[in-house]
Amino acid sequence: GELLQARCLEVLGLGWNCFSEEAFRALGDWTSGHKKLKELLLPNCDSCSTPVGQSPMNIFLESLSHNSSLRSLDLSMNRIGPCGALILEDSLGCHHKIQDIFISQNPLGVQGLRCLLRLLSRETCGLRRFQSTSCHGPGGEDRLHEGYGGYQATEPTGCYKLDLGLSHCRSLMRLLYKICDRFRLSFAQAFLDLEYSPKEGSAGFLAPAKSERFQHLCEKDIDGVYQLPLFGVLSFSFTIEAALDKLVPEPDDVSTKCRGPNCLASIYLDRRFALTRHKPNFCKVVPLLAQFRGLKSRPDEQELLLDALASDFMLDYECLALLCEEALSTDVICRLLHAVSRSELQKFMALTKLPRLREYLKVYSRCERLLLFNADNPTGRYTLNLHNSADYAVAEMLKLVDRWEASVARNKGLE
Repeated sequence: GELLQARCLEVLGLGWNCFSEEAFRALGDWTSGHKKLKELLLPNCDSCSTPVGQSPMNIFLESLSHNSSLRSLDLSMNRIGPCGALILEDSLGCHHKIQDIFISQNPLGVQGLRCLLRLLSRETCGLRRFQSTSCHGPGGEDRLHEGYGGYQATEPTGCYKLDLGLSHCRSLMRLLYKICDRFRLSFAQAFLDLEYSPKEGSAGFLAPAKSERFQHLCEKDIDGVYQLPLFGVLSFSFTIEAALDKLVPEPDDVSTKCRGPNCLASIYLDRRFALTRHKPNFCKVVPLLAQFRGLKSRPDEQELLLDALASDFMLDYECLALLCEEALSTDVICRLLHAVSRSELQKFMALTKLPRLREYLKVYSRCERLLLFNADNPTGRYTLNLHNSADYAVAEMLKLVDRWEASVARNKGLE
């Protein structure tokens, strides 16, 4: 108690303690109002779980959205999985002072690393480095889909059922709100078939006797955080199609420099990926490359990072070329060729980084369906290995083109 009353602390180390849910909540409240704390060390502090099944550490991670002074945060060995990484992405997305996060020896898996890489690439976040060694998460992806409905940052459209008594579900709801802000969508356009059951769920907070119908809070608190109920189950469908319908011009407005006489599908994919995928700006490319170079002696960790990069990012040829210098160019290009800008010139330049014909043939055999894919005439029979990132990208583009064509037909009254 006396420690939490100290208002002049700049460095606080509480590692190797077993904290309960109440202790993490008290620490989060104290951290939220502290203006001078710069470094917080919490390695191996989470060794229990709450009655509702979530990690107590998640409660503390959610409270970081109200802190504005931290520069370094050590969360090593705290059993933080993909759900905890999602909370970090939400809480620190607008934290300008945070620079270092140590999150090694946590079962993050590819999904958790995707959250951290998106956080690293945000212009509104000051993060420069994160240490994530030994963060393989066996089975983590399955738990991720069970935990929050298989959320994909680049393709958030889908059906969700969120228990608002859990920290990661509230963070996911806030991330969906932020997507609405970024795409300039009203909540009524994005959230459909909304159903709220205030007395259900596994919340640690009991619903009041008289619960009002769920309403979106359009205003943020003083720290810019959307406030949500701490109880109840919320079910809804989320869609961003209203924003994407405006991406394709009328046929008369199509440039004559396009790839063919009917290239609307290619234009749609180009603009959609530019809108939904993350592209690190100049100030964030250096930390991203430094993160990859720091794992040069750990090829397994580099492969994990490449798989995370392949899911949410659009990269320039120059960035891909630098990544090839820090790892085997064949593996880098096979995993990230689809993430390079859809310009044919950029792909050609990327393939020139292969040193010999043997490596080129290996990459071509793994990326053949991607290199031959024509979005403007996709009719054909496909045999795709979804474990291969290039084949997965082809399947994703086929799904997006099909959805776009259905949307166009619906708008023209052809259904």
